[in-house]
Amino acid sequence: MSGSVADSQKLYINNLGNHAVERHYLSREIMTTFGQKLQQIRLVRGMSLEEMGQLLGTSKQVLSRYENGLREPKFSTVILYAKKLQVEPAAFLGA
Repeated sequence: MSGSVADSQKLYINNLGNHAVERHYLSREIMTTFGQKLQQIRLVRGMSLEEMGQLLGTSKQVLSRYENGLREPKFSTVILYAKKLQVEPAAFLGA
């Protein structure tokens, strides 16, 4: 994969047989949706940012940045969070 700006704005899954994902980022639209969905899941479960951070293995500051669209998640982060929250990854992507 090349490192051009255009490439960084697209979702890529490499083809290593196990569909492992390297350092690929999501588009701005998906990034905003990710944060909104993450916040929605947190609020429905009645969790604080700190509680959610402990569950996901990150800080409340990082979660706040995701929720406010100030931080761009790696695709692998979306997969990891979905697994820990027991939701489908598509739940974060507007599906």
